[in-house]
Amino acid sequence: MLASAASYFGVKVSCLSPKADDPAWVNSTIVVGNPKDTEDVTHFGSNCDVVTVEFDDADVEGLRRLKEMGKIVHPNPDALAIIQDKGLQSEFYQAHELPTPRFELLDSPEDVRKAVADGRWSFPFVLKTRRAGYDGKGVSVLQCHEDLNKVTGEGWVAQTKVDIHQELAVIAIRNGRGEVKVYPATELVAFDGAYLLDHLLVPADVSPSLEKKVASVAEQLITDLDIQGLLAVEFFVDKAGELWINEVSPRPHNTGHQTIESGLSSQYDQHLRGILNLPLGEVEQHGPSAMLNILGEPGHSGPTKVEGMDEVLAMKGVKVHLYGKMETKPYRKMGHVTILAEDRPTLMKRIQLVRNTLKVVSE
Repeated sequence: MLASAASYFGVKVSCLSPKADDPAWVNSTIVVGNPKDTEDVTHFGSNCDVVTVEFDDADVEGLRRLKEMGKIVHPNPDALAIIQDKGLQSEFYQAHELPTPRFELLDSPEDVRKAVADGRWSFPFVLKTRRAGYDGKGVSVLQCHEDLNKVTGEGWVAQTKVDIHQELAVIAIRNGRGEVKVYPATELVAFDGAYLLDHLLVPADVSPSLEKKVASVAEQLITDLDIQGLLAVEFFVDKAGELWINEVSPRPHNTGHQTIESGLSSQYDQHLRGILNLPLGEVEQHGPSAMLNILGEPGHSGPTKVEGMDEVLAMKGVKVHLYGKMETKPYRKMGHVTILAEDRPTLMKRIQLVRNTLKVVSE
């Protein structure tokens, strides 16, 4: 999707990927290698003018080397290092007076048990792995002493459990000229039982004051982290109406896919404008919209087969994006659908109709 947007700027895109048949092959040059390997990242980037990332766990040391070589690298590697470590994230939020729940960094399962025994933490509370956690992976809610036996490994963040009323997200964009823009807030709805985003709604059902606060926090974050390009920020709103940062990601993000159809400038267009230091585009939206994730059906693993495509393509206000993944697995993200409508009730009906019709199964 980023390569498609780049074609409008006359920019050629290369992609470092472990697989030659990566879905990006349709509109970019694939260089086979490991984005988590320092040498592979350094070699790949040495042949590029501008380097960016499309997932949060890219090798930071290789990106730092490229920056030292004079390559343009966004997001800046120091910010990416903070984002890759939820402990450093929490400390950053605290230092910059950004809304984060009470937390404590704990090194081992023994430290977690001692924190409970000492009374510093009482059930229920949240335990997050400091690294490699996303889409609910590496996140546990400890409800009782028996749950402590499930804690393994090293590097944890204990965090107060937020009494969630609503989940929101925004996409912020910044260029090197100090220009910052923020898309309208999206309302997130999780997929039941899979800790994944099922769909999102725009505009979010929030007050003008909360919309303004969400945008303000996102603008402060992207500025304080000194990020050019995109920063996706996910929030919890608790039942008292307080706002808390949940996760951040310095790249085009699942919570911004609907912008491809719902406005003049998509998140991919904006990310390019940010990393190439061009004027930012418009963030205004044409009207109510939704993004529905297409997930692999439970019980299906193997070669991808899509059912219901003809019926969905005939629907009004619906645009399908399949990612070209050759293998499906239960709950694997296989694509998304943008849905446009003139009002919220019509939007909700179309979401349900698409969900019931379009299925990704195995052959």
